[in-house]
Amino acid sequence: ESGVKQHASESLDQWFETLPFPLASILRAWQATPSQDYKTKYEHLLHFFQGTAEFVSVILLSAFNSNDAVFAPHRQKLMETMQKQNLSFNRATFGTWKLVVEYLGKQTRDLLNESGKNPDNAKNDRALCAEMFADPSLSLPDALSRKDLASIFSATNKMRNDWSGHSGVVGQEEAEFRNQQLLAEVQKLRKTTADTWAETHLINAIQCRPRHRVFENEVAVLMGSNNEFLKETRTMGMWLDVERL
Repeated sequence: ESGVKQHASESLDQWFETLPFPLASILRAWQATPSQDYKTKYEHLLHFFQGTAEFVSVILLSAFNSNDAVFAPHRQKLMETMQKQNLSFNRATFGTWKLVVEYLGKQTRDLLNESGKNPDNAKNDRALCAEMFADPSLSLPDALSRKDLASIFSATNKMRNDWSGHSGVVGQEEAEFRNQQLLAEVQKLRKTTADTWAETHLINAIQCRPRHRVFENEVAVLMGSNNEFLKETRTMGMWLDVERL
């Protein structure tokens, strides 16, 4: 029993380091918390899920925002759905990001889905999706639009809302139970996203040298929980903006 637990926790450690820094650093804080301080531990895990929902939302919004013709009708629908649920970007909550992932995740699945379309339309939709996400392999839009991912955010958002509705002191036993529940969702998330972040890196441009009609971008690779970021040179057909991730 304890051997299995130890193996699960060790491999979880290794998985942390494959995640983008903003997410990996929250899990590192969870791990660094004293083992009996379950209240702080489960609060870190709630932050992790909210942070992950926000991170995924920003990628989905960025992809759709890159094509106004595709996004215009959805922007309107998304705003209407948010208003109905009393949500907004001005005061964004876990619920806001959960809704964005659900809504734009479904639109992404519709673009990727080939059944029920004629072959040309299916091919065009997938090409459009590849262009919007700047990912010819389509592995990123596929991973971020999975129904299981939206379900995990829905479940953890519900836990957060249920728990914040019950004010008063959270006992040790209850705090430990909450930590276990959220940890089970972390394992589900790991299974759902698999090695998405091994193929897609969060990077920050430092500087760029044009050379022989290509651009040598020096970048900091913002992956894993260590904030001493590795520097690499990536040769690309475009230059990267140093002000943006």
